[in-house]
Amino acid sequence: MKNYFSVDNFKQLSVIKKIKVVVDHLSATEKTILAVLFFIILISGYINLNTYLNKNFKVVVPDFGGQITEGSIGSPRFINPLLATSETDRNLVALIYSGLMRTDSNGNIILDLADNLEISEDGLQYTFHISDKAKFHNGTPVTVDDVIFTVNKAKDPELKSPKRSNWEGVLVERVDDKTVRFTLNQAYEPFLQNTTLGILPRNIWEGVTSAEFAFSIYNSNPIGTGPYQIEKITRDSIGIPKTYILESYDDFILGKPYINKITFKFSKNEDELIEMYKEGKIETLHGISPEKAKQLQDNGFQIQTTSLPRIFGIFFNQDKANVLASNSVRTALNMATPKDAVVTDVLFGFGQTIESPIPDIFKNESEENLNSQKLSEEERITEAKKILEDAGWEKNAEGIYILDNKDGKKMLSFSVATSNIKELVDAANKTIEAWKKVGAQVDLKVYDPNDFNQNIIRQRNYDAILFGLVVGKTADLYAFWHSSQRNDPGLNISGYANIKTDEILEKIRTLSKESDIQSDLITLENEIRKDSPAVMLYSPKFIYSVPKKIKGNEINYLVTAEERFTNIYKWYINTEQILRAFKNEES
Repeated sequence: MKNYFSVDNFKQLSVIKKIKVVVDHLSATEKTILAVLFFIILISGYINLNTYLNKNFKVVVPDFGGQITEGSIGSPRFINPLLATSETDRNLVALIYSGLMRTDSNGNIILDLADNLEISEDGLQYTFHISDKAKFHNGTPVTVDDVIFTVNKAKDPELKSPKRSNWEGVLVERVDDKTVRFTLNQAYEPFLQNTTLGILPRNIWEGVTSAEFAFSIYNSNPIGTGPYQIEKITRDSIGIPKTYILESYDDFILGKPYINKITFKFSKNEDELIEMYKEGKIETLHGISPEKAKQLQDNGFQIQTTSLPRIFGIFFNQDKANVLASNSVRTALNMATPKDAVVTDVLFGFGQTIESPIPDIFKNESEENLNSQKLSEEERITEAKKILEDAGWEKNAEGIYILDNKDGKKMLSFSVATSNIKELVDAANKTIEAWKKVGAQVDLKVYDPNDFNQNIIRQRNYDAILFGLVVGKTADLYAFWHSSQRNDPGLNISGYANIKTDEILEKIRTLSKESDIQSDLITLENEIRKDSPAVMLYSPKFIYSVPKKIKGNEINYLVTAEERFTNIYKWYINTEQILRAFKNEES
């Protein structure tokens, strides 16, 4: 046998053979130790290389997969963009349907089913081209016929769609199979918001009459074009839906959603919803009262909030209650209103006091509270009394202010109406308590929500009313303050009329330049506040809870609860790492 360990022979061996000679001469124990050391070096090298690559060449990106469970109060009835009125219905509509346009998380209007939009110079014509990729959940292509059918159905007075007012006076016509044109009577800058209306498949709905529309099976088992489609519905023994399981739609026009499934579970009331949340049966919830939200927050649950362009106040119906026609009375009542206490004790901090009829979100700068809110309660009551007495009001034996002048004698007495919603009733009671301290005789009238809407608001049957205005996505306040909107279906519930204000409101509707809008909003705000047609109380926060596992769900602008789903297709739970070069290619 050749002696490989002679110096000359060993030098002549290749590296591999040298290693083999050394290993062959090791003991079993030495070989084990060497193998372990080699394995450790190999693993360490892999870890260091992977760390280096991750740090310098890889990025974390969303990946497909995962699911979430959402809780909602009340069972769905009309999962239909033309009929949905309940929050549960609207939530599901937002996921299952989509329109020509869509709102993004910043409140901007972006293309959805349409891939091109042309607006005429005079702002009267909007021409959309529908994407060739747009398809309903059943695979049927979206055409102009579907759009025209949906809009005409919304305009149908027999259907009584809540979307009808958005389309009155709008002519819709076919240009070709994929191009549709809308023509307006007059320029209306916020019109694009109307085109976010979910589109119905004409071939399914065209045989359903307006009288039968509400009874169609497709209201509970809908087919749309949105990011999610129905996978499964479970019902109880009497057929009431218990859960809706939605799966991501692969052909959603803006890209397949990352999260695979969303399960909706329905509760009978708020207490049951919160119990489901505490027990882990649902992961997300919204629409709970400030009081319940505060309790959850105090118990360590994650509660998030977002500002809403909503204005709650007490609106004076001067036509019905003559005593409220006095500017001194309205000014005194505003001075005495305990707005800070309402936000603290009724909203539990989930809101902010307001003085303006214009939500902060539409103004470049948030308003500061007026001096009245910096005064103590006693100082405000004293100042309110002074305003009344300077105007000639005097207290009678019962401590109620009376005005006796050439027009006769009248007492500072009226009623406040509101809906039987705890937050509103509590806010009304706290305000009325302060007004009574001034020397007013005020009664509270509480109504069932349906009765309140049909017989009180629409009939303008109240002295004063505590109510909330949902302003919307644009600074278009026409429906709330223009004199033409004093009667139903207008929402000028204070019956306010001011020629200068009317002109400003009409002008704002045609403006697109932000600086011009801001200038007119300041003038509008000053005019309305000068006339004091209402006591502005508060702007509430949208309250919701989403698990930390969900990413990409930023909400920077929200008007209604269902708009939290506007970028649902970008939400994700799972992630993966890819080379930065591939990420740049995808971008």
